[in-house]
Amino acid sequence: MARFMPFRAVHFDPRVVGGDLGPVIAPPYDVVDSALGERLAARHPYNAVRLELTVPVAGGSPERYREAASLWTAWRRAGILVRDGLPAFYLCEHEFWHGGRRLVRTAVVGTLTVAAGVLAHEDTMAQPKEDRLHLLRACRAQFSPILALYEDPEGSVAAALREARGDDPDLQAVGEGEALRAWRVTAEDAIERVTAAVGSGPVVIADGHHRYESARRFAGETGEEGHRRVLAALVATTDPGLVVLPTHRVVRRISPGVRDQIMERVRGAFTTEPIPGDIPFGCEDRAASWWEAFAPPARSEDGHIRLVAVTDQGAWALGYRGETAEALKLLDGILSEAGVAARGILGEAGAAVEYTRDAVCALREVLGGRARAAFFPPAVSVGEVFRKAREGFRFPRKTTYFHPKVPAGLLMCDLDD
Repeated sequence: MARFMPFRAVHFDPRVVGGDLGPVIAPPYDVVDSALGERLAARHPYNAVRLELTVPVAGGSPERYREAASLWTAWRRAGILVRDGLPAFYLCEHEFWHGGRRLVRTAVVGTLTVAAGVLAHEDTMAQPKEDRLHLLRACRAQFSPILALYEDPEGSVAAALREARGDDPDLQAVGEGEALRAWRVTAEDAIERVTAAVGSGPVVIADGHHRYESARRFAGETGEEGHRRVLAALVATTDPGLVVLPTHRVVRRISPGVRDQIMERVRGAFTTEPIPGDIPFGCEDRAASWWEAFAPPARSEDGHIRLVAVTDQGAWALGYRGETAEALKLLDGILSEAGVAARGILGEAGAAVEYTRDAVCALREVLGGRARAAFFPPAVSVGEVFRKAREGFRFPRKTTYFHPKVPAGLLMCDLDD
């Protein structure tokens, strides 16, 4: 089973950078391209993106890892970053808006041992793992927690944390439409209850598979016991603030023949039903209204999973009798068999299959003639993620997006501590 432990967090000193840590935290590397990275770095001279870095670029300079390590050392020596004196768990509330509702996702941050009991649910890619490994080798630290799920049906962890937290948060950060609050939990009784509850069952990685795999490899390289851990924010599967968004597929740079081949295989694997109404090709500004009017529900009345396919020749509702993860794995297999490589996020040069969480953005690519097709799966439920991971099922990469991302820079881990 999973082993979850308190640790001595490294964090920005509010007395130095200000009580609101919003200007110095950043999203994790995998959603930060070079342009966003430059904006974050310009926001504050101590922004955590300078440590966490950005989406890795093929053939990038190794100098970036040495620079991050140099800053990590310099900021600690200057007192910009400080380390807590006692091991603790950290109760973290992430408040945000989604779908017109205010939600709060509650996590407990500590370190997970990289061993049996921590289950992955998605496939990974080589380049991001190499990138995170290079950063670990240079800094021997972790700047952003992975997000993981655990089962707490009786609410024992939540109760222990509520009892142990103080009135005012020890750390807080405000961003655009969101706020984070963190409390240190050092009471022995609370630590024991959290450790026992998490250790009673498996933990499933929700976000951060590449960071986890890199941490495991780094621990194997060094052989040091203190390196056999990964910084993690754990959220109960029943937490009302858990939001999972779908990731849509946009297919471009293929011939009409390959498009037809893909759709022929799709029709053989899914039930297909034409979506009525005129498709507003050439009218990108109508993408939002069309999507709102014609996007089908996630499931049909007979229980079939429902996806949407839009090509430069029409639109179809696709049905699949089974689970969402299986339907998406089948779709990605069809794209792969057709020789369409999946390499990047939406907008990355050279990628044939690109990813986006914005359905309207994906639709605009087809309506504007920049893509041949787009596929829109429904979101996978938290329950399905946990259950399938326990079964050993690996979701295709870019299946789930747990919103919002856990930021880098709020709580950090010195692996040599």
